[in-house]
Amino acid sequence: MKGLFVKIILGLCIVLTLSSMFERSYAEGAGFSRSYDQAQWLNGPLYEAAETSVRYKYRAAYIAAGYFQAVKRVMMPIDHQNGLILAFGDSNTQGANWQANGYDVKDKWVNKLAQSQAVINAGIGGNTTEHGRIRFEKDVLSKHPQIVLIMFGTNDAALDDNGQPQVSKAQYEENINYFVDTLQGRGIDVILMTTIPVIERYYYSRNDGNLYSPYGSARRWHDSYNMIVRKIAKEKHVLLVDHYRNITEPMRGVNDQKLIDSGLIDASGTHFTPKGAAFIYRRIHLAVQCLSIFNSGIN
Repeated sequence: MKGLFVKIILGLCIVLTLSSMFERSYAEGAGFSRSYDQAQWLNGPLYEAAETSVRYKYRAAYIAAGYFQAVKRVMMPIDHQNGLILAFGDSNTQGANWQANGYDVKDKWVNKLAQSQAVINAGIGGNTTEHGRIRFEKDVLSKHPQIVLIMFGTNDAALDDNGQPQVSKAQYEENINYFVDTLQGRGIDVILMTTIPVIERYYYSRNDGNLYSPYGSARRWHDSYNMIVRKIAKEKHVLLVDHYRNITEPMRGVNDQKLIDSGLIDASGTHFTPKGAAFIYRRIHLAVQCLSIFNSGIN
């Protein structure tokens, strides 16, 4: 029965296997674009008509949106084979805004993931990658996880009163590389994730918007840290769930009002609502399952 499940899922997941890399152009804000590996990201609104793509190591697969419900139904029986999963990050991993907003704790994305497999929530509100590096051994490596989900950047990118980020881009890149290299060196699978888009109207109510004007806007500045995550994922052949693009690309031009109307981000401008947590959970869940399938079903 296990073999049948794996074969069915592989038939759905591996619609197309590629030996080379394909380029795709993504619009980056207003007026310019850059080229990225099309197969690199778990992208796209899975409940829309878009195609989603997954890349792990040197193998690529495309999952048509129409298959998502079938994939989900078939995958559920083998969820528990993934081993321990550890979610490592800041407040959007911890769910630090849940109590203040009166949200139900079961709606945190990590708790949703924990309904079907063993998961440790190692997110701490306010943390940067520098904080994460200090506690990496104690909170991550000592737990001996099989898969580590990493999502940092919102606090790293925040500018102080002198216009300096809490963590420079160079140091941020070094820290993310350190996490990935150390985990891969121990045979632990990594899933990188980008941060969500900032709602500037809310963000500027507690941060000086003038500090971000040299970079275009706070949203663009924060996404420049996501660019580092995308770069590392491509270079190290790590599976990436690109929350920023999954949220913004279907909008065909992101702005504050569209983000507010989506209901995915709360009034802080930087944290998930339960709807937002459900949105990213579905994509993380699929990423974890496809990673497990690649590891168990393809040699």
